[in-house]
Amino acid sequence: AQMTARGLLFVAGFLHIEVRHAEDCETFCPVVVANHSSWADILVLTWLHCPSFVAKRSVQRVPLIGAIATRLQGFYVDRAEDN
Repeated sequence: AQMTARGLLFVAGFLHIEVRHAEDCETFCPVVVANHSSWADILVLTWLHCPSFVAKRSVQRVPLIGAIATRLQGFYVDRAEDN
């Protein structure tokens, strides 16, 4: 997943990525909670920490994006309301 994320970032033009304050999570970072502001945020977090992301099930059916999310080991949840 990390190599896939870095490869996609490279193809998208992110040739050099400067990471600041990485020492904050060097020893142990079990949970990353982030409200991402772009698609690149997800790829950078995957490249750095290799987490699994949670996404709504409909993301899995989006062409290309669904395949990438699955390759990055995403978890899909059904957000339908149960009555």
